Amino acid sequence: MELLEDITPLTPIGEADTEYQATRETARDDSPAFEGEEEWTNEELAEKIAYFMGDIWTDFDADDLAAGSEGYSASHGSYIGMVPTNDSNEVQSALKVDISRKGGHIVNVHLDEAMNENMRQPQGEMGKEEAQAFSKDLIERWGEEEMVVGEVEQLENKIHFTFYPEKDDISLENREVTMEVDTQDGVLVEFRALAYFALEQEDVELEPFM
Repeated sequence: MELLEDITPLTPIGEADTEYQATRETARDDSPAFEGEEEWTNEELAEKIAYFMGDIWTDFDADDLAAGSEGYSASHGSYIGMVPTNDSNEVQSALKVDISRKGGHIVNVHLDEAMNENMRQPQGEMGKEEAQAFSKDLIERWGEEEMVVGEVEQLENKIHFTFYPEKDDISLENREVTMEVDTQDGVLVEFRALAYFALEQEDVELEPFM
C-alpha cells in the first residue's frame, strides 16, 4: 500500500492540459526548420501567397485571404493554411496554400476535390506546352531558388511536373518540388515542396539527373 501511495497520478494529455500544451509549444519554437528566420505576420503571409497565386486566384488579393487551418511539421515548423473568403467569411476556392510562419516559405498547395466544381475556378482546356509554361511561371514565383524541369508525366487529363534545384550543374533529385495540373479544366491540382524543405538543412548526396 505504501508503494501505491508514492505513485504520482499520470497527468492527462489534451487541449485542457496547460503543462502539456506549453511543452509542445516550446518544442515547436525549438524546431530547426528555418532557424534564425523571422516569424511573419498574417498580413505578410497573405501578401506572399497573393503574389504566388496571382494567375490562379485572379479575383482575389491579399485582403481576401484568411487562415483556414494551422499546424506543425518537423520539416517546416509552424505553418498556416490560407484560403480566399468573401465578406461572410465563406471559402471561395477549393485550393488551400500552406505557408511557414518563419520566413514565409510556401510548402504546399492542395485541392479539395470534395468542393463544388465552380470552386476550382476552371480556366478552360490547357495544352501540354501551355501547362508546362504555367508550371515554370509558378515555380519562378515560388522564388526559393532557380529550378529545372526534371520529369514530365501525363496521365489522361493531368500532367505531373517534377522540378529540381541544381548545384555545380548537378540536379539535386532528393530535393524535388512537384506539381500537378489538370489540363481539361486548366487548374492547379497540387504543388508540393515538402521534400525540398525536409532536406534543406541536411547534407544530401548529389545525384546527377539523366
